[in-house]
Formats: sequence, C-alpha cells, structure tokens
Amino acid sequence: MAELKGIFQSVSRLTRSPAEFLVRANEALTASLGKQAFISALYGVLDTQSGVFTYARAGHCPAALARADGEARLLRAQGIGLGLTGGPLFEKSLAEETVQLRPGDALALYTDGVVESRAPNGEEYGYERLLTTVVTYRAASAQGLLDGLLEDCRTFSDHKAD
Repeated sequence: MAELKGIFQSVSRLTRSPAEFLVRANEALTASLGKQAFISALYGVLDTQSGVFTYARAGHCPAALARADGEARLLRAQGIGLGLTGGPLFEKSLAEETVQLRPGDALALYTDGVVESRAPNGEEYGYERLLTTVVTYRAASAQGLLDGLLEDCRTFSDHKAD
C-alpha cells in the first residue's frame, strides 16, 4: 500500500487526465505486482467551478450517481484492473468519461464490500439497493449519506453496529 500511495502521489502531479493517470500508474505497478495480483481503482477529477467530474475506472466498482430529481445510475466507464496487463492493451481497455454534476446531486464511491454484502439468506446487497439507498440519502451531508448507507448495509446483512 505504501508503494501504491507513492505512485499515486507522484503520477497525480503529472497529468489531470484520469485515463492517462491510470495508464502511468499501471506502467509503474505492472513490474512490481505478482502474476496473481491486481488493483482496482476509480480515479476522478472534479472541477469545483464547473461541476464537471471526469473519471476513468480500472476494474473498480462503478460510482453511484443520484440526481436531485431522484434519477440514479451507475457510472461504468470501461477499464480493466491495474497490473493485469501492460502497454497498449491496458490503454485500449480504458474509457475516460465526464458527467456534469448539479446542485443537489450525490456521487458515492465505495468498495465491493458494500455491494457484495450478504443477508443471512445469502442475497447480495447489490447495485440496485445501493442506488436506492444513495437516492434516499442524496440530500444529506456527505457524512449523512455515509452513515445512511452503512446503516442500511448493516441492517441488510444483520450486523450490529460496533
């Protein structure tokens, strides 16, 4: 993780393009990761003046976007995990996309542990429930959205809060 943090800090200074960032990070990581290892990532840049969020995804869970009007969708730009392959194949796999964020919208970034959480009967939390929960808490503060999502996930999976 320390190596990854150093690579991310170095590469983020070289480019504002999320796809180019991931290409350069992949170049740095491919040589050092073992054959069976890879890293998933979603890297984005938010222009706080215009509200434009530009992102690229390397095998990570899609971001969840809930609009102020209640519309919800997953941001699923194409891309494979860091360290799986190098060179042109990795670069070709990436798509950089932009989305215009508006007042009242909520954007949630999360790990696969959320959508893969299981209820006692084995049912997965899943993307639809995630989107529903993000819509429910979209008007809350960032902390309120996090707390609401974690509580719903705990309730679903029958885990008690620590």
